Amino acid sequence: RYTRDHLDGDAMSNNRFALQLTYGYNGEKFSVVANANFAHSEHDKENPIYDKTQKDDSVALSLTTFYKKPFDAEKWSIVGSVFGSRSYSNIDFYETEAFGIALTAFYLFWAIKEFSSQ
Repeated sequence: RYTRDHLDGDAMSNNRFALQLTYGYNGEKFSVVANANFAHSEHDKENPIYDKTQKDDSVALSLTTFYKKPFDAEKWSIVGSVFGSRSYSNIDFYETEAFGIALTAFYLFWAIKEFSSQ
């Protein structure tokens, strides 16, 4: 993916290139989605506060698992997610880290029926 951020102030305007790899598995009882994202950005002009032209690299990983019909509860699903990201910059102020865990229960009130080829 390519993104061009044309912002007020050329020090914040940048070109960003990103690559995302996604793996999905859909089983009868479990489904899994895993993502890995890598990105690089280069800013147009020197930052006037830090006297450097900002360059950033980032990596993000996530894993989400769906447990379908737990305890034979037909309309319920349990979803667990874990993610982490890290951004590296040649200007320390812009470096970031994030980590999260989520556990969610879903109840299906209605569903679109699947089409059969009969």
